[in-house]
Amino acid sequence: MKILNFFKKKRKFKDDIFGELTYKTFKEESENFYYGEVKFQGEYIGIDITADKNGPTKEQKKFFNKLNTQYIDINKKIILPFLKKEFEEKIENDIIENLDSELKFDGVSIGKKEKGEMEWEITYRLTSLKYYVLVGFLEMEPKYLKIIE
Repeated sequence: MKILNFFKKKRKFKDDIFGELTYKTFKEESENFYYGEVKFQGEYIGIDITADKNGPTKEQKKFFNKLNTQYIDINKKIILPFLKKEFEEKIENDIIENLDSELKFDGVSIGKKEKGEMEWEITYRLTSLKYYVLVGFLEMEPKYLKIIE
């Protein structure tokens, strides 16, 4: 019977902010999420949104809009300083100096709002090293960095 689930059509969802999304379900409902592509800063990027069958919440939509409109400032004041500090001993200085141009925006994951704070992640491709860089946040505070080869 499990092979039949493989061919089962995935549920599509049309959202007013995120556009067409596909819903991915798991046995543990808290792991369910929507994924697709969304226009962000003039380009299409991947988007994952932790949500139930009713779709993304008002808080998630509001957060995404805030992130989209304030991204240049957030990047300049929060993301780049965090990455430069984290990379200080790990990569070459010329890459650190040009970090903003080395990063290609890849996607955003928006979690559920927990205890009044939004958990989210942003993913970049570090072009010269061909790595992916994932930064996890709680609201606008970076909490962790993952480098994926």
